[in-house]
Formats: sequence, structure tokens, C-alpha cells
Amino acid sequence: MPSPPVEWLLSDFYKERDDSMLPIFKKSIRVFFFEDNLTPEEISRITEWNCLNKQLLATTKNIRDVEQTIQFLEKWCLRIGPLTSQILDVAVGVCAVLGNDVRIQDVQRVLHEREVYVRKTFFELARAMDVLLRHELKGIESPIRDTTQPNPFDAPLTLIRIWNDDSHTLYTESVGFRCGNWKQCQPVNDFIELGNSEKLLNLKRISDHCEGERSPSDWISFSDNASWILSKFSDSFRSRQGNCRVAVINVASLDRLRIPWQRSDSLVKQFGGTPRSSEEGGVQYAWPGHYLVYGWVPSQCIIKSFTLEEFETLCKHRNIPKGNSLIQYSLLDGKLTNTRKDSTIWQFYPPHKLL
Repeated sequence: MPSPPVEWLLSDFYKERDDSMLPIFKKSIRVFFFEDNLTPEEISRITEWNCLNKQLLATTKNIRDVEQTIQFLEKWCLRIGPLTSQILDVAVGVCAVLGNDVRIQDVQRVLHEREVYVRKTFFELARAMDVLLRHELKGIESPIRDTTQPNPFDAPLTLIRIWNDDSHTLYTESVGFRCGNWKQCQPVNDFIELGNSEKLLNLKRISDHCEGERSPSDWISFSDNASWILSKFSDSFRSRQGNCRVAVINVASLDRLRIPWQRSDSLVKQFGGTPRSSEEGGVQYAWPGHYLVYGWVPSQCIIKSFTLEEFETLCKHRNIPKGNSLIQYSLLDGKLTNTRKDSTIWQFYPPHKLL
């Protein structure tokens, strides 16, 4: 007679919960060896446990990621202004799994309900955030100059970022760019507020980010030099797997939303450090064409995004070669997709001295 089916309980899979009462499942696999002389029923039980644990781990990870994204948007958006629709709080106890001796089928059902709930909450919040940010950014001038050669002492009007699926900075179309430390990163309105906390703004944290020594980081790297992007990243990103993209953001939008940004070499010097040069040591990649943006760049700040191939083709058509640090002229585009504003021209500028 075959053995009755196993009645799995929640206690068979986890030992603790997080702050939102979500079970914490471990990324583990139960193994067995043929010399263990296990019965077919025992092998089947181990295989079933591994399959269920993998499913539970994936589901709770998805739920936790969405809930943390909601919390991130709440704290960053509420500093800008009231949202036009109510944010639903993912409260402890909502769709929570109560007790440990609960059948795993009931656990899966509750987790599914919670996943549906938090995704609905996120979509509502994302729509409200989009209305809020577009209202805040209304009237921002197009970052286009009448002259082809901008004043080199001006701050840049646009910044560029290249990234792929392996980048530390997370990107999603609905949220935009989040720094690697987005779960803990606290929003601030300016560098004065940021400088009030030595833990948030100091030479070591800036240096570690520039040199890639610390991950996750509170900063997001950008450049205002298209040639440097081509020279430094195009070949290396092409050799990696992942969806490689290039985005151009409007600096005026960052200023309107009170998101701090600055040249990396200026920040290094401000805290007593030295940018690296060919003659002496110092902080690597801290140079006038490397900009750091704190915390978050909303998708509403993105003027346009491109595939790497589109970006390279556009630079080629505008005679922008790799490694040229001279002033770059405007890049005219009337065909590429994903236009977020009416502008069809975007410009890249050389290293600037911020006044």
C-alpha cells in the first residue's frame, strides 16, 4: 500500500519572520546520496521539500521587494508634496500568515493574496507619483542651448548613464534609478542637510563609490561626456550579458525635485581628498566628467533612453569619437524611441567647473 501524502506545515520550512510578519525562508537545498539507501518515498519527500522551499522563497522575495519599493517611494515622494491618491499602507497583519502549524497549502494561498495586494498598492502609488512628479516638473525648460558650444563654466544641462542588468544601481521603468543602498538610503533636500550627517557624507563613502569598493552605495554615477562613455564602457558592456541601455537625464528636473548632485572631484576635494592624476595617487575615477547623484533619479527626469547600439550610431553620425574630451555638439535625433519630452535634441558637455 502506498504511503499517504505528506502534510507539510509552515514550521517545516522557516524559523523566523521579518518586521512585516513575512516568513523568512532560507536559500537551501536538501541533498541525498545514493549510498544513503533511501527509500523512494524518502527521496520523493526531499525532492518535494526542495521544490516547495524554492517556490516559497521566490514568492516572499517578490513580496518583500515590492513592499520595500513602496516604502522607498513613500519616503522620497512625501518630501516633495502630497500624493493625489491615498497610499495604502502595507501594514503588519494584512494578509499575514498566523501561527507555525499552518498547512503549506494555506500558506501559499495567503502569500498569493498578499502578493496581489502589494502589487495593486504599488501600481496605485506609481500612478499617483507620476501625477505628482509631472506636476512638479511642469514648465521645466528644454535643456537645449541656442549655441552649439556652451560656456565651459556652466553646470551641465544633461547627464548620461550607461547600465545593464548587472549594474549595482537598480533601474525600472516605473521608478527610475535607485542607488545600490536604496533600502536604507534616507532622502535629503540638499548638500547642507546631507552634510549634517557625517555617516552619509564623508570622504570614505565618496571614494569607495568612485572606486567601486563599496556596494551598496548611496550614490548613482553619471557623466556629461559622451566620448568618455563610449571609450570606457561600450566595449566592456557589449561583452557582458544583459540589457545594456544609455539614458540622458535633465539636470533641471533634479534641481526642481531637490535631489542633490555634484561633480565627484569637487566632493573629493571638499573633504580633503585628491582626485587621481597621472603624476600622483588619489581617488580613482574622481574627475570633472564624473557626477554623483544622491539616492534616486525618477524616470520622469529621463529625457530619452537608448540601446547601446543606438547610442553608438548616434554618436558616430555626430562625429563624436571614443576618448575625445573636447566639447561635444548636440546630437540630433528624429527616429529613436522612448521620448519622454518634446525635445528631439540632446547635448553633451565637456568637463565643467561648477561655480
